[in-house]
Amino acid sequence: MITTGISGQAMVRDGQHIISQNSASIPAKKVKPQVDINEGMEEAARDIKKELAEVQDTVAKLQNITNVMGRKIGFKVNEELGEVVVKVIDPSTDKVIKEIPSAEIQQLQVRIKQTIGLLFDETI
Repeated sequence: MITTGISGQAMVRDGQHIISQNSASIPAKKVKPQVDINEGMEEAARDIKKELAEVQDTVAKLQNITNVMGRKIGFKVNEELGEVVVKVIDPSTDKVIKEIPSAEIQQLQVRIKQTIGLLFDETI
């Protein structure tokens, strides 16, 4: 037999015991949201392509500005490091005068990343 008390509690009588349960404490069903992983990956890929296009556009604009000033400066993205490398070039000889960061520093950064990859499985 089920009865409801003044406090809104459901009470069940099984003959010998009275079992009381507050209706507010009954947990609601948990619904798992549907997530499409492929859609998220496609969106991330579009964002990366958009950012890459913006960087390439900015690099082209900077190269045009330096050409107007009579200096030759080259910009490239080091794929291993994900950093922009700037080269100052002598316009008469096409020889690299300065590279920022230097080639040695870039190699050192690559080695450090590889070493960290050997020590740790993932980055947080």
